[in-house]
Amino acid sequence: MPHDTEFFRPFIPQWLRIWEHVPNVHFFIKDLRGRIMACNESFARLMGGSCEEDILGRTAFDLCAPQLAIRYTEDDQRVFRGEAIIDKYEPNVGDSEGIYWYLTTKLPLTAPDGRIVGLAGITRAITPESRFAEEVQPILDHIHLHYIARISFPSLARKLGTSVSTMERRFKRYFGISPRDYLMRYRVLEAARLLIATNHSIAEIAAEVGFYDQTTLTRQFRRHKGTTPFAWRRQHAR
Repeated sequence: MPHDTEFFRPFIPQWLRIWEHVPNVHFFIKDLRGRIMACNESFARLMGGSCEEDILGRTAFDLCAPQLAIRYTEDDQRVFRGEAIIDKYEPNVGDSEGIYWYLTTKLPLTAPDGRIVGLAGITRAITPESRFAEEVQPILDHIHLHYIARISFPSLARKLGTSVSTMERRFKRYFGISPRDYLMRYRVLEAARLLIATNHSIAEIAAEVGFYDQTTLTRQFRRHKGTTPFAWRRQHAR
């Protein structure tokens, strides 16, 4: 029997079917344009389809809410540059339209000549019984519900029966940043979504996502997105 990789290449589509039998794991492959090239049935259902054919060739912007699509696409670009993303905590919309958290891994796919041609990934839901749900979910829920307002993290820590330092340490364990930094990133993410989805002025959007004024939004947007709100809107104009 031949032992070179070319012998096995025709069997790869068959081997991909094994992911249909791995419980609670959603598998997908994307090309460099972010289009779904292959997936298992559970990933198709997670994305709103009923089978692989329903979502083949579609991108995150076709399948997800803009604020989620922006997250996924930015991570995809990191992988296309050669970075591996291992067990990253990220949100998705569940069957009941609530926000659910998943652990996602994405790896570059390379051609025989070494060129990156896409990515392969798996994602799996975090169970309500996990430490993540106990330690971090209440912080995330509070930020997602009240990000427009001025959030007092000492008050939030007292509400959760812990200290600010403990709360921050637990949060950083999962996300690598503090709750305050996460709040800023979440506001920027919501601003990025509104810049695409609405024709509101940048000053209006700044107020809608909890920033003091347009200047503050622009400063934070440039810090987290590497561009200005105006340039972002122009780049994503349909």
